[in-house]
Amino acid sequence: MDRREAPFRGRLAPLRLRRLKANSYRLQQIRSHFPGCLPRVFDQIFMMAADEDDDTFEHDYKLGLLPRLARRVSVYFNHGDVALQISDKTKGNPDRLGTDGPRLPQQVPAKVTQVDCTPVVSGVVEHSYYLDSARVLEDVLQVLAGIPSGLVSGRHYVQESNRYRLNDRVTDNG
Repeated sequence: MDRREAPFRGRLAPLRLRRLKANSYRLQQIRSHFPGCLPRVFDQIFMMAADEDDDTFEHDYKLGLLPRLARRVSVYFNHGDVALQISDKTKGNPDRLGTDGPRLPQQVPAKVTQVDCTPVVSGVVEHSYYLDSARVLEDVLQVLAGIPSGLVSGRHYVQESNRYRLNDRVTDNG
């Protein structure tokens, strides 16, 4: 247990945050309560179809400090997410994290795992894939079970983009 977990020793069971809908504003609120060093409060944080800027991990005023709150952060994204594409176009937003993952995939913190769900998602809108796709849910269950990112069945690592890509079947791995 590192010094950031010490204040919570014996008080909290492993916590998992499925979606940080609260965005950078909430992260700054947490930060104000812990000046100097953010505690590791969560075991795992899942960001799925995240309607955040794709440069969110590059800036502390966005979600750059988020990985400090958890042992592991998983970012699931889908290139065909129509809802996020519409948000991007109609609101003039920068590219979305939930559509293409982080803007600089080689520069995210090591505890951030990027998972491209595009090959296994289907449908018209493709935004609720993390609830609708059995294949995505199988991947999430393995992550929740504590399986290291490189050993999760049914995904393969794409080195040039520092991302994992889901395969059609769980038994495929590479």
